[in-house]
Amino acid sequence: MTTRKSRVLIIGAGAAGIAAATRLLAGGIDNVVMLEAEDRIGGRIHSVGFDGSLVDLGAEWCHGEKGNIVFDMVKHLNLLEKSFHDYTNDTFCISDGTIIKNSMKDLIELADDIFYNGTASGDVGDTLGDYFNHEYKKRVGDMFPENRDRSNMTEMLLDWFHKSYLDLVPAKTWFEVSMMGHRRYKKCEGYLYWQWKKKGYLTILHVLMKKNPDAAQQLPIDDKILLNKEVNRIEWDRDDGVIVGCSDGSWYQTDHVIVTVSLGVLKSLGHLFTPKLPLFKQDAINLIGMGTVAKILLKFPVKWWPDDVAGFSFLWTKTDRNNLLKEFPYGPSDHGKSWLEDIYGFYVVDSHPTVLLGWNVGKMVEQVEHLADHILIEGCIFLLKKFLGHRYNVTYPNGLLRSKWKTNPHFNGSYAYQSLEAERRNVSREDLERPVCDSDGKPVLLFAGEATHSKFYATVHGAIETGFNEADRILEIYKNN
Repeated sequence: MTTRKSRVLIIGAGAAGIAAATRLLAGGIDNVVMLEAEDRIGGRIHSVGFDGSLVDLGAEWCHGEKGNIVFDMVKHLNLLEKSFHDYTNDTFCISDGTIIKNSMKDLIELADDIFYNGTASGDVGDTLGDYFNHEYKKRVGDMFPENRDRSNMTEMLLDWFHKSYLDLVPAKTWFEVSMMGHRRYKKCEGYLYWQWKKKGYLTILHVLMKKNPDAAQQLPIDDKILLNKEVNRIEWDRDDGVIVGCSDGSWYQTDHVIVTVSLGVLKSLGHLFTPKLPLFKQDAINLIGMGTVAKILLKFPVKWWPDDVAGFSFLWTKTDRNNLLKEFPYGPSDHGKSWLEDIYGFYVVDSHPTVLLGWNVGKMVEQVEHLADHILIEGCIFLLKKFLGHRYNVTYPNGLLRSKWKTNPHFNGSYAYQSLEAERRNVSREDLERPVCDSDGKPVLLFAGEATHSKFYATVHGAIETGFNEADRILEIYKNN
């Protein structure tokens, strides 16, 4: 068996892995190897070319400023700019043809306040869905437009808020999300829609590697990253350190492993570890939630929507929901519900003037990822024409780009959330983050990535912080050597 030896081996070259590697290099540990299963770096940062410039199939916005390590790293480098659109004041479209414009901002702000600042009663069984429904109905008062029936509008909006917030807590339903656990999530203060000037979120990796702003100062990291290295075995309690094997037959010996793969990968590949991981780690991996959202980008030959529209949010009447499978019977369904209901809107993309971005959430995301492109496109055009065809000349798209985070075994999902079951079992993210030591008490398995962050999970800034933290843990061990 031929092995390559290193002081530290990092599994995964996403945000957490790159952050950990750059921190180690800057701290004087340069005997580092990185194994990346994909043929690219970035992980769930995936900036790809589309119609002449980059779009992001994964992380997209720099959300917030205060306490956001991403914003702090780039705020003086002229790499960010504010979105050209106000995403808090969408155009809401009802399936019966009614369009409500510029009148929902107060409702969105109310819902955001409940979602981000709500305080549950303290019952460990409280779900985000139960809490939100109760608070929203109690606080909404007389905020509905006067020309709509209040009860119908309440139900349509609740349905939309449910789906739109599944972007942030990507469970199959918000009744799987612990309200007490969700309270630990922290939103960074400040503007939420900083964009990357058509260069994609990949920009932050170049900043971490010091390729930007001055390529002459870049860290010697490129030759340490090995692509197409799918790990299939980790032997971690040995006298000679940790042995890591890959599916191509290569083996690596190291003193410490920083595991930065997604929680979804850990859930599906827990058998990689020999011996088995300690019970606290197994419970954290199995019980903390991992979900999926999907992006659907449609490029049109011409821009058929007005310049002052940030997007179109879809509200379904009960009648139209009941008739949907008859009108469009193609694709998956669940208990009489069409997959099209879970595409809750289409929104403009600042960098691409003829592209609309659709968000797909909920129970059927994986099944939608398996759909053929032509069925996906036909379904999206059916939606756009149903909601907007009476007002706009909705054309057929001439380009499609879509994410497939769930069906890619190197990710097995988008990002993490605090499940109700984890809260009931008193399983925390600290358990997911805590290192595993060998028989001599040396931390040999360290864990980083967005899912391990106690308050910034599901974010790039959270992932980067965890990468730095685990690298610092190793640097502390050797600082006097």
